[in-house]
Amino acid sequence: MKEAEIAPGVSRFVEDTGLLLEEAGFTRTGGRLVGWLLACDPPEQSAQDLSEALEASAGGISTTLRALQRGGFVERTARSGDRRAYYRVSPTAWEAMEGDQLRFVTSFRALLDDCLTADDAPVDLARLHRARQFFAFLEREIPQLWERFIQEEGASSP
Repeated sequence: MKEAEIAPGVSRFVEDTGLLLEEAGFTRTGGRLVGWLLACDPPEQSAQDLSEALEASAGGISTTLRALQRGGFVERTARSGDRRAYYRVSPTAWEAMEGDQLRFVTSFRALLDDCLTADDAPVDLARLHRARQFFAFLEREIPQLWERFIQEEGASSP
């Protein structure tokens, strides 16, 4: 399916997802890929399908798919009787994101702790203390938010 055949709203979603996830540290192609895999039908797409839909090079798609697989956002699947590999958003993509965020928050809080307890710590510690409080708060709250999401998702499942 060429991009011209993609519904305008879906195309806008794909492009906006690319821009938003680029701001979060993905490549724009990675963000577009995630956007397309969230909106496309069928949900599993071959690398060729992805390249055509996103009008991106096969090499760029391949490189991006590998990165998204390593990050836990995309998984490779197969179809019976078809030798091609297919890709879809991983059912655990959001868990991977939560884990990445928590690792970042924990690491940054630890860096702040190290700076605050160093023998040659800066004289004005107020900004460091406030940043440390913020990251310690996130470190405590992210797992609780995730648990709440899981509980609400379970309660709303048929």
